[in-house]
This record gives sequence, structure tokens and C-alpha cells, in this order.
Amino acid sequence: MKQNRAQFGGRGPARRDRVRGAGLGVLGLVGCIAYGCDVRVDEDEVAVTGGDPAAPPDGSQPTSWSATIEPVVSEYCVRCHNGSSPSGGVDLSGHAGVLASGVVVPGDPDASRLLAVVADGVMPPAGQPTPPDEAVGWIRAWIAAGAPPD
Repeated sequence: MKQNRAQFGGRGPARRDRVRGAGLGVLGLVGCIAYGCDVRVDEDEVAVTGGDPAAPPDGSQPTSWSATIEPVVSEYCVRCHNGSSPSGGVDLSGHAGVLASGVVVPGDPDASRLLAVVADGVMPPAGQPTPPDEAVGWIRAWIAAGAPPD
């Protein structure tokens, strides 16, 4: 039985837009699964709400040093900021080093240099891999919670 092409969306720009829209919808759904959010689907629109931009992708609390902050710092910072003579005198190789370096003021994200340089894009330096945009929220939440060790 031959099926009518128009029945299945035909060809051309209109079909391409529908397919592209469906792909973006799937991408949004995957993001919701990863970060948690509410999805409302109406006839002509999809609304995605909720989710916590400061929540880490593994679902742990945003204030956890070992589950959230340490992996970011380890991947993007300790290449230069570790050891006996860390870059700029800032040792980020562990929780104690971060606090001893004075770049974090527990409970005061706005006074914490670590947050400022990451949020402003000063660190990591140009040409180096950068942490995901969400990391700024994770760092802010961790500092606001008092920069606990875990």
C-alpha cells in the first residue's frame, strides 16, 4: 500500500523545521532528566521549568566538596595550582589548601577570589579548557554554605 507523503510531513523546509524542533525537544528532555525539571506540553509549545542551575549533574548536594567542587578544581585548576610552589601561591589541590590559600571566604561568595576569577573567565587562562558554566553556580552555593569539607 502506497502511503501519501503529505500524510507524513512531506519534504522541504516545513518538514525540516518540524524535524529540527523534535530534535530540540528530545535534547531538552535529556537535559531535564539530567538536571530535573518540569515539562509542560501544549498543542503548539513546550515549556520547561524548574531544575536547579546550581545543582551538579550527579544529583548530589551542590555544597559537597568531594562530589561537586573537587572534581571541577581537579580537572581545571590543579595542573598549575598545586605542589610546593603553586601558581600565584594558590594551592587548590585539596580542601585544606583552598582554605589556606585565602581564595575562599566561607559563607561569603562575593568576597571569594576563587569564585570571581572563575565567574569572570580570568581562570583558567586563555587556551586552557574551561569548566562548564554550571560550575560557577556550584562554587557559589558551596562557598555560601560555608565551604564545608563535605
